Amino acid sequence: SGCHAVPPETTPADHVMFLMQTLERPSLDAMCDAHAAAEAKVDPHQAPPHLAGRGSTPDSSSVLVRRQASLPVQFAVLAKRELRNMVRDKRVIAARLGMTTMLNLLFGIIFLHVGDTSRSDYAVSSHFGALVMVGVSSMMGNAQPVLLLFPPEAARAER
Repeated sequence: SGCHAVPPETTPADHVMFLMQTLERPSLDAMCDAHAAAEAKVDPHQAPPHLAGRGSTPDSSSVLVRRQASLPVQFAVLAKRELRNMVRDKRVIAARLGMTTMLNLLFGIIFLHVGDTSRSDYAVSSHFGALVMVGVSSMMGNAQPVLLLFPPEAARAER
């Protein structure tokens, strides 16, 4: 029924779990019975009545054909969305560039002269540690924007 619509920015699974935890047992049983009755009437492979007959040919059936988009198409759509979001939000770009610059300057100062083999305090482990730190910093710096955007994007992707 429409009385328990999924709120914006909420996944359907989270909403169902919330309803199951907060509603009384008779209400849940009534919802399950109503859903089962509605599901028994609907063939998932048939087009909804308001779309039936809109096929490409007059004699085409109303059976829906569902295909997943190819990997290049999915990649193109995601890249276009990421570029659009990046261009729209200039403060985020400035913050990311500033954060990357400041962290790399800090790492550069910390590991200054660590790879200079002519110095008396040179150690291979320090040289290796500096390289590992640069690699880890690069990976985490590239992953951070995606990790920060994942929760709000996941809710939209579910719908």
